[in-house]
Amino acid sequence: MKGKMPGVSDNISLALQTPTTAQRRFAFVAVAQFLACAVVAPIPAQLPRIDSFVPVIHDICR
Repeated sequence: MKGKMPGVSDNISLALQTPTTAQRRFAFVAVAQFLACAVVAPIPAQLPRIDSFVPVIHDICR
């Protein structure tokens, strides 16, 4: 039988650990951005079509 090492916890799984404040903030921002995209996506953009955009970009990248 092995003895327990000092400073080592039995809680190895990340699923069992509580998130830090930075991780909670990151998750909140990610969810907020997803919801903002979901709200804005159905609204059609009222922009005119620019047919020369693709050929110009294609020529610039050559």
